[in-house]
Amino acid sequence: MLVNVPLWFAAPSVPDASATGKARTADAQYLKVIYYTVFFVSLASHWVTIFFVTSSENPSVSLLRVFVPSPARWLTSYDNGLLWIFQWDWLVCALMYLIPAFVAICDLQRLLPDLDTDSLSDRMQMAVYIVCALTVLGGPGAAVAGVWGWREEQMVIVEERAEAEKGKKGR
Repeated sequence: MLVNVPLWFAAPSVPDASATGKARTADAQYLKVIYYTVFFVSLASHWVTIFFVTSSENPSVSLLRVFVPSPARWLTSYDNGLLWIFQWDWLVCALMYLIPAFVAICDLQRLLPDLDTDSLSDRMQMAVYIVCALTVLGGPGAAVAGVWGWREEQMVIVEERAEAEKGKKGR
């Protein structure tokens, strides 16, 4: 509730008219910078983590042991129990961010008829492949930021097409 308090104070100063033309997409360039900055920071942290795990001289440190929870080890010590909790935490958080990314891709595919996929199942499979590939290659943070950055670019295209159609009908 406290997050919305500034909006209550700012609401009277916001004009009622909806933005048209370039004003409607003016924020896209700033959002693009934010999304791609987050994308590259997440990508770098993902690869640095992978580098440190794979270059560790400790034989018990591996990608599998770091990222995948093991019920066989979680009761062996407090450290392994805490690691197990964090592993499940990051898996659940990653899933909760990747589902909206998947939905965003599917929504945009519905709005963009010129995509080269034919059926709904093909488009859904493509969305799953994109999200999974981005997650494995760049981590969940990079996947979400990349998908939403792409979404913003595509929404600008959709809005520009709608403005162009509105201009054609007005003539």
